[in-house]
Amino acid sequence: MVDLKLIEDLSNAFGPSGFEDDVCRVVKKYTGDFDLVNDAMCNLYLKNRNFSGKKPVIMLDAHLDECGMMVQSILENGMISIIMLGGFHLTSLPAHSVLIRN
Repeated sequence: MVDLKLIEDLSNAFGPSGFEDDVCRVVKKYTGDFDLVNDAMCNLYLKNRNFSGKKPVIMLDAHLDECGMMVQSILENGMISIIMLGGFHLTSLPAHSVLIRN
């Protein structure tokens, strides 16, 4: 069965490149039966607590981050100047909601 609350929490987590801490917290919330460690690059490693090393290891690989932007400056007319975080096509920006977080 699909856990809609998990999908909602992951979708709503703030996670542009370099700022994936909220996404890590959501993953930790839903991985109670595993030992979970993250490194300086915010990679998450989950390990079964009862792992003996005698069975095969499976790797699931995915990105925690989402495309985002950083406010570079606020102009006198109230407009903002942004720089991109991750790959993103500026032509698709008008179709998206933008959340500015400080």
